[in-house]
Amino acid sequence: MDSVGLYDKIRVTGYNYEELYLSNPQGHQLGLFLNGSQHRYNYPAVRIHRRDVRNLLIEHLGEEGIPIHYNKRFKEIVEETASSVTVAFTDGTQATGDYVIGCDGIHSKIRHHIHPDAHPIFQDLVGMMGTVYPDQLTDKLGPEGEQESKRWPVALPRMTFGDKGMFGTFPSDFAGVEFGFFTVQHTHARTREEWAEFERNKAELKESMEACFLKEKGGSDYPPEVRILVERSKPETLSSWPFYVVPETSAWYSDKGRIIFMGDAAHAM
Repeated sequence: MDSVGLYDKIRVTGYNYEELYLSNPQGHQLGLFLNGSQHRYNYPAVRIHRRDVRNLLIEHLGEEGIPIHYNKRFKEIVEETASSVTVAFTDGTQATGDYVIGCDGIHSKIRHHIHPDAHPIFQDLVGMMGTVYPDQLTDKLGPEGEQESKRWPVALPRMTFGDKGMFGTFPSDFAGVEFGFFTVQHTHARTREEWAEFERNKAELKESMEACFLKEKGGSDYPPEVRILVERSKPETLSSWPFYVVPETSAWYSDKGRIIFMGDAAHAM
Protein backbone atom coordinates (compact mmCIF):
# COMPACT_ATOMS: atom_id res chain seq x y z
CA MET A 1 0.00 0.00 0.00
CA ASP A 2 2.88 2.35 0.75
CA SER A 3 4.53 1.62 -2.60
CA VAL A 4 1.43 2.83 -4.50
CA GLY A 5 0.91 5.83 -2.22
CA LEU A 6 -2.10 4.57 -0.26
CA TYR A 7 -0.63 3.74 3.14
CA ASP A 8 -1.21 7.17 4.68
CA LYS A 9 -4.92 6.96 3.78
CA ILE A 10 -5.16 3.38 5.06
CA ARG A 11 -3.38 4.29 8.30
CA VAL A 12 -5.82 7.04 9.28
CA THR A 13 -8.87 5.02 8.29
CA GLY A 14 -8.14 1.90 10.37
CA TYR A 15 -7.01 1.14 13.92
CA ASN A 16 -3.23 1.14 14.40
CA TYR A 17 -1.81 -1.29 16.95
CA GLU A 18 1.07 -3.68 17.54
CA GLU A 19 0.26 -6.18 20.30
CA LEU A 20 -2.54 -8.76 20.11
CA TYR A 21 -3.51 -10.11 23.54
CA LEU A 22 -4.62 -13.68 24.31
CA SER A 23 -6.67 -14.49 27.42
CA ASN A 24 -8.68 -17.27 29.07
CA PRO A 25 -12.43 -17.17 29.95
CA GLN A 26 -11.66 -15.56 33.31
CA GLY A 27 -9.91 -12.70 31.55
CA HIS A 28 -6.43 -13.70 32.67
CA GLN A 29 -3.78 -13.00 30.08
CA LEU A 30 -2.20 -16.05 28.43
CA GLY A 31 0.27 -14.13 26.29
CA LEU A 32 0.61 -11.69 23.45
CA PHE A 33 2.35 -11.40 20.11
CA LEU A 34 3.18 -8.70 17.63
CA ASN A 35 0.79 -8.38 14.71
CA GLY A 36 2.93 -5.47 13.54
CA SER A 37 5.78 -3.36 14.85
CA GLN A 38 7.06 0.08 13.94
CA HIS A 39 10.44 -0.86 15.42
CA ARG A 40 10.83 -4.33 13.89
CA TYR A 41 8.92 -4.09 10.63
CA ASN A 42 8.62 -0.31 10.01
CA TYR A 43 4.82 -0.54 10.25
CA PRO A 44 2.26 -1.25 12.95
CA ALA A 45 -0.68 -3.53 12.22
CA VAL A 46 -3.83 -1.85 10.91
CA ARG A 47 -7.27 -3.26 11.57
CA ILE A 48 -9.57 -1.93 8.85
CA HIS A 49 -12.83 -2.85 7.15
CA ARG A 50 -12.37 -4.63 3.82
CA ARG A 51 -14.86 -2.22 2.26
CA ASP A 52 -12.64 0.73 3.18
CA VAL A 53 -9.58 -0.87 1.58
CA ARG A 54 -11.62 -1.75 -1.50
CA ASN A 55 -13.03 1.78 -1.80
CA LEU A 56 -9.56 3.33 -1.52
CA LEU A 57 -8.21 0.96 -4.17
CA ILE A 58 -11.11 1.69 -6.53
CA GLU A 59 -10.59 5.42 -6.03
CA HIS A 60 -6.88 5.01 -6.78
CA LEU A 61 -7.57 3.03 -9.97
CA GLY A 62 -9.77 5.88 -11.16
CA GLU A 63 -6.99 8.38 -10.48
CA GLU A 64 -4.60 6.19 -12.48
CA GLY A 65 -7.05 5.92 -15.39
CA ILE A 66 -7.42 2.14 -15.02
CA PRO A 67 -10.96 1.06 -15.99
CA ILE A 68 -13.08 -1.46 -14.08
CA HIS A 69 -15.67 -3.46 -16.01
CA TYR A 70 -18.53 -4.61 -13.78
CA ASN A 71 -21.15 -7.35 -14.31
CA LYS A 72 -18.66 -9.67 -16.04
CA ARG A 73 -18.60 -13.33 -15.05
CA PHE A 74 -15.73 -15.54 -16.14
CA LYS A 75 -16.76 -18.57 -18.18
CA GLU A 76 -13.60 -20.17 -19.56
CA ILE A 77 -10.12 -19.75 -20.98
CA VAL A 78 -10.41 -19.73 -24.77
CA GLU A 79 -6.71 -19.76 -25.59
CA GLU A 80 -3.35 -19.31 -23.91
CA THR A 81 -0.24 -18.65 -25.99
CA ALA A 82 3.32 -17.80 -25.07
CA SER A 83 2.44 -14.09 -25.12
CA SER A 84 -1.29 -13.68 -24.34
CA VAL A 85 -4.49 -15.16 -22.91
CA THR A 86 -8.05 -14.93 -24.23
CA VAL A 87 -10.99 -15.43 -21.87
CA ALA A 88 -14.71 -15.78 -22.47
CA PHE A 89 -17.43 -14.32 -20.25
CA THR A 90 -20.94 -15.61 -19.64
CA ASP A 91 -22.44 -12.69 -21.56
CA GLY A 92 -20.83 -13.97 -24.77
CA THR A 93 -17.98 -11.44 -24.91
CA GLN A 94 -14.25 -12.18 -24.92
CA ALA A 95 -11.11 -10.31 -23.88
CA THR A 96 -7.42 -10.80 -24.58
CA GLY A 97 -4.57 -9.64 -22.35
CA ASP A 98 -0.94 -10.28 -21.49
CA TYR A 99 -2.00 -12.18 -18.36
CA VAL A 100 -5.12 -13.43 -16.60
CA ILE A 101 -4.82 -13.06 -12.83
CA GLY A 102 -7.45 -14.92 -10.85
CA CYS A 103 -8.20 -13.34 -7.47
CA ASP A 104 -11.51 -15.18 -7.41
CA GLY A 105 -11.48 -16.81 -4.01
CA ILE A 106 -11.74 -20.26 -2.51
CA HIS A 107 -14.07 -21.56 -5.24
CA SER A 108 -11.79 -20.15 -7.96
CA LYS A 109 -12.67 -20.93 -11.58
CA ILE A 110 -9.18 -19.85 -12.64
CA ARG A 111 -7.60 -22.43 -10.32
CA HIS A 112 -10.04 -25.05 -11.57
CA HIS A 113 -8.86 -24.41 -15.13
CA ILE A 114 -5.26 -25.21 -14.16
CA HIS A 115 -5.93 -27.81 -11.43
CA PRO A 116 -9.40 -29.29 -12.04
CA ASP A 117 -9.12 -31.68 -9.07
CA ALA A 118 -8.11 -29.05 -6.48
CA HIS A 119 -11.51 -28.70 -4.83
CA PRO A 120 -11.84 -26.72 -1.60
CA ILE A 121 -12.32 -28.85 1.53
CA PHE A 122 -14.74 -27.71 4.23
CA GLN A 123 -13.30 -27.69 7.77
CA ASP A 124 -16.56 -28.05 9.77
CA LEU A 125 -16.03 -24.51 11.06
CA VAL A 126 -17.69 -21.19 10.43
CA GLY A 127 -16.59 -17.70 11.45
CA MET A 128 -19.28 -15.31 12.65
CA MET A 129 -18.62 -11.58 12.77
CA GLY A 130 -20.37 -8.45 13.96
CA THR A 131 -19.87 -4.77 14.78
CA VAL A 132 -20.86 -2.61 17.75
CA TYR A 133 -20.76 1.13 17.08
CA PRO A 134 -19.70 4.01 19.35
CA ASP A 135 -23.26 5.22 19.96
CA GLN A 136 -24.00 1.82 21.53
CA LEU A 137 -21.12 2.14 24.00
CA THR A 138 -21.48 5.61 25.51
CA ASP A 139 -21.83 4.13 29.02
CA LYS A 140 -18.47 2.37 28.59
CA LEU A 141 -16.40 4.74 26.46
CA GLY A 142 -17.87 8.14 27.29
CA PRO A 143 -20.12 10.47 25.26
CA GLU A 144 -19.82 10.51 21.50
CA GLY A 145 -17.01 12.71 20.29
CA GLU A 146 -15.12 12.21 23.55
CA GLN A 147 -14.79 8.45 23.52
CA GLU A 148 -11.52 6.67 24.23
CA SER A 149 -10.84 2.97 23.71
CA LYS A 150 -8.59 2.92 26.79
CA ARG A 151 -11.76 3.16 28.90
CA TRP A 152 -12.63 -0.37 27.75
CA PRO A 153 -12.15 -2.89 30.62
CA VAL A 154 -9.23 -4.68 28.92
CA ALA A 155 -6.51 -3.86 26.40
CA LEU A 156 -7.45 -4.52 22.78
CA PRO A 157 -7.29 -6.20 20.35
CA ARG A 158 -7.80 -9.46 22.19
CA MET A 159 -8.70 -13.09 21.57
CA THR A 160 -10.44 -14.87 24.46
CA PHE A 161 -10.36 -18.67 24.42
CA GLY A 162 -12.91 -20.87 26.19
CA ASP A 163 -14.88 -24.08 25.83
CA LYS A 164 -17.42 -22.43 23.51
CA GLY A 165 -14.76 -21.20 21.14
CA MET A 166 -12.58 -18.17 20.53
CA PHE A 167 -14.01 -14.67 20.76
CA GLY A 168 -11.89 -11.95 19.17
CA THR A 169 -12.44 -8.22 19.76
CA PHE A 170 -10.76 -5.75 17.39
CA PRO A 171 -11.26 -1.98 17.17
CA SER A 172 -12.07 -1.16 13.56
CA ASP A 173 -11.69 2.61 13.20
CA PHE A 174 -8.84 5.05 13.71
CA ALA A 175 -10.15 6.24 17.09
CA GLY A 176 -10.53 2.67 18.31
CA VAL A 177 -14.14 3.10 19.46
CA GLU A 178 -15.92 1.02 16.81
CA PHE A 179 -15.59 -2.64 17.78
CA GLY A 180 -15.62 -5.57 15.41
CA PHE A 181 -15.80 -9.06 16.89
CA PHE A 182 -15.27 -12.52 15.52
CA THR A 183 -15.89 -16.05 16.73
CA VAL A 184 -15.31 -19.51 15.27
CA GLN A 185 -17.89 -22.26 15.75
CA HIS A 186 -18.33 -25.88 14.70
CA THR A 187 -21.04 -26.52 12.12
CA HIS A 188 -22.03 -28.92 9.34
CA ALA A 189 -21.37 -28.71 5.62
CA ARG A 190 -23.76 -26.79 3.37
CA THR A 191 -24.13 -26.17 -0.34
CA ARG A 192 -23.29 -22.74 -1.78
CA GLU A 193 -27.01 -21.95 -1.82
CA GLU A 194 -27.46 -23.11 1.78
CA TRP A 195 -24.52 -20.97 2.92
CA ALA A 196 -26.13 -17.98 1.24
CA GLU A 197 -29.36 -18.66 3.13
CA PHE A 198 -27.39 -19.10 6.38
CA GLU A 199 -25.83 -15.67 5.77
CA ARG A 200 -29.20 -14.05 5.12
CA ASN A 201 -30.74 -15.35 8.35
CA LYS A 202 -29.32 -12.71 10.71
CA ALA A 203 -31.63 -13.64 13.60
CA GLU A 204 -30.26 -17.19 13.53
CA LEU A 205 -26.67 -15.89 13.59
CA LYS A 206 -27.51 -13.76 16.63
CA GLU A 207 -29.14 -16.70 18.42
CA SER A 208 -26.17 -18.92 17.65
CA MET A 209 -23.71 -16.46 19.23
CA GLU A 210 -25.93 -15.93 22.26
CA ALA A 211 -26.13 -19.70 22.76
CA CYS A 212 -22.34 -19.79 22.99
CA PHE A 213 -21.48 -16.70 25.01
CA LEU A 214 -24.52 -15.92 27.20
CA LYS A 215 -24.84 -18.35 30.11
CA GLU A 216 -28.60 -17.95 30.42
CA LYS A 217 -28.93 -18.99 26.76
CA GLY A 218 -26.91 -22.19 27.29
CA GLY A 219 -23.47 -20.66 26.83
CA SER A 220 -20.41 -20.48 29.04
CA ASP A 221 -18.99 -17.81 31.29
CA TYR A 222 -16.84 -15.35 29.37
CA PRO A 223 -15.56 -11.96 30.54
CA PRO A 224 -18.18 -9.17 30.84
CA GLU A 225 -16.83 -7.33 27.79
CA VAL A 226 -17.72 -10.35 25.62
CA ARG A 227 -21.29 -10.28 26.91
CA ILE A 228 -21.57 -6.55 26.19
CA LEU A 229 -20.69 -7.00 22.51
CA VAL A 230 -22.83 -10.11 21.99
CA GLU A 231 -25.87 -8.54 23.66
CA ARG A 232 -25.60 -5.16 21.94
CA SER A 233 -24.73 -6.31 18.44
CA LYS A 234 -27.58 -5.72 16.03
CA PRO A 235 -28.48 -8.68 13.79
CA GLU A 236 -28.08 -6.62 10.61
CA THR A 237 -24.35 -6.14 11.37
CA LEU A 238 -23.69 -9.89 11.58
CA SER A 239 -22.08 -11.95 8.86
CA SER A 240 -20.54 -15.41 8.45
CA TRP A 241 -17.55 -17.03 6.76
CA PRO A 242 -17.36 -20.81 6.23
CA PHE A 243 -13.80 -22.14 6.54
CA TYR A 244 -12.40 -24.07 3.59
CA VAL A 245 -8.88 -25.24 2.89
CA VAL A 246 -7.53 -25.14 -0.66
CA PRO A 247 -5.37 -28.23 -1.37
CA GLU A 248 -1.72 -27.63 -2.09
CA THR A 249 -1.04 -27.44 -5.81
CA SER A 250 2.16 -27.93 -7.79
CA ALA A 251 2.15 -24.29 -8.95
CA TRP A 252 0.05 -21.13 -8.78
CA TYR A 253 0.31 -20.53 -12.52
CA SER A 254 -0.17 -22.33 -15.82
CA ASP A 255 2.56 -24.11 -17.81
CA LYS A 256 2.93 -21.12 -20.15
CA GLY A 257 2.95 -18.73 -17.18
CA ARG A 258 0.21 -16.47 -18.54
CA ILE A 259 -2.57 -17.60 -16.16
CA ILE A 260 -1.94 -16.90 -12.47
CA PHE A 261 -4.11 -17.34 -9.39
CA MET A 262 -3.45 -15.76 -6.02
CA GLY A 263 -4.90 -14.97 -2.62
CA ASP A 264 -7.55 -17.35 -1.28
CA ALA A 265 -7.74 -18.98 -4.71
CA ALA A 266 -4.18 -20.22 -4.17
CA HIS A 267 -3.71 -20.79 -0.45
CA ALA A 268 -6.86 -20.23 1.60
CA MET A 269 -6.28 -21.15 5.24
